[in-house]
Amino acid sequence: MILVGNARGHGQNLARHLLNLEDNDHVDVHEVRGFMADDLSGAFAEAEALCKATRAKHYLFSLSLNPPADAEATIDQFEDAVDRAERALGLQSQPRAIVFHEKEGPDGLVRRHAHAVWSRINAGTMKAIPHPHFKRRLNALAKEFYLENGWELPRGFNNSTDRDANAFGLVEAQQAQSSGHDPKKLKILFKDAWQNARNADEFRQALQPYGFDIARGDRRGFVLVDKDQATYAVSRWIGVKSREVAAKLGPSSNFASIEATRELLVTAAKDSTHTFEQGIKLLKQQRSARAKSARQHLVHQQREERLLLLEAQAERAQQRREVLQALKPRELKRLFTWFVGRGRDPQNTALRTEEKARAIDKVQLQRMVVRQLEDRRNATTLLTISATQFRGKSIASEKVANRFVRSIGRTATGHPVHGRER
Repeated sequence: MILVGNARGHGQNLARHLLNLEDNDHVDVHEVRGFMADDLSGAFAEAEALCKATRAKHYLFSLSLNPPADAEATIDQFEDAVDRAERALGLQSQPRAIVFHEKEGPDGLVRRHAHAVWSRINAGTMKAIPHPHFKRRLNALAKEFYLENGWELPRGFNNSTDRDANAFGLVEAQQAQSSGHDPKKLKILFKDAWQNARNADEFRQALQPYGFDIARGDRRGFVLVDKDQATYAVSRWIGVKSREVAAKLGPSSNFASIEATRELLVTAAKDSTHTFEQGIKLLKQQRSARAKSARQHLVHQQREERLLLLEAQAERAQQRREVLQALKPRELKRLFTWFVGRGRDPQNTALRTEEKARAIDKVQLQRMVVRQLEDRRNATTLLTISATQFRGKSIASEKVANRFVRSIGRTATGHPVHGRER
């Protein structure tokens, strides 16, 4: 699986991000270890308080773990990856937290990934633990996981020159999604226009039919803007250095500000007579909103179903702990059972039972996760049909999508699709 990590501060911002249910279908705080608090906000506040006695600013190390899109990584595989990354980073025995996320990615695929966060401050030495060459170590570890599990290695894993030239990072993905664009298609559009343009006029002419124009940036030299108040840094999105951009486009003073350029784009859009295309776009938006509402009902139902399972597992775990506590011998009985060599038999039996029960709980949760992921993937496929295939030749697909929307509406009224996990 792909491992991406960095040292950072601002623990409360990170806690809010990890617990964000608006951008994630499911959030599961799997483990909080080594902190006095049992929640993320309190745990990261402890790490920050400890950091104040040092000169470090980045008191946390955050790691994301992303398996391949077509792989169903188990909880044990995620835990093994976190443990091995912990050793590679020199963070053994440091307080840590593990959080699972399930969401629909920029490519439209529903997938499950994990985040692990450690405190970097060693309480014994009161210094931040260094991580020399951590990117190289994480890359080597990620390659081991791919080979061990028989997963196909991503392009460019061995040679960076083979990487996808149109790959995008988190910043680009979030920026494009916020403005309703596909980040990969947007990057291809910008790069194609750039490569085929010899100067600023040709670059502008290639982008204007798609609703983009060049403007003078507030902080960066050149940005691309659209009428929906989104800005895109030219050098970042095209993947060239700022001086190369300046050499082709000329002085930034030749271009209008972001606000002025956006006003021109809005005016041009109002004057446009493409009523048919606008009608098609409005229809797609309406159907997409209906489909997304149906999907939200499905996610809400799955959250309730998973919460019932986790509460039942927590209750059973508490009962097992009480039984184990009751089996502990007291005073003279402890001495006698130790003397006859049978002091730990009941406890060992109870501990073995506890380990088996935990393993069963993991398998039970994993089965529910896999089933729910598959349900949402099927839902995403049908939503795509409903949102994009709206012409007369797509009537059959439209009927399938409408049946799905109606079925999800029925589940919201109290008729679940699946029964509770046993």
